[in-house]
Amino acid sequence: MKDGENRLLMVRNMCSRLKNPRAAEIDADLFLAYRNERLNSGISANTVNHEHTYLNAIFNELIRIGDWSEANPVAKVKS
Repeated sequence: MKDGENRLLMVRNMCSRLKNPRAAEIDADLFLAYRNERLNSGISANTVNHEHTYLNAIFNELIRIGDWSEANPVAKVKS
């Protein structure tokens, strides 16, 4: 991954802002509240969409490798 270090930093910061929830605690409502808070604080929609994309990709990969058996909790959230 060409930009792996920056993506990892973005994901770690996002997790910190979410108060480091376990994967099972993440759902669409949590992400929607987080997104609204970020947008209301002046963060660009583009940045928030990147965060959503990265979180979505993490769950998709966990599903692909068999470490997550539930549905992707943010898959149906629109950008």
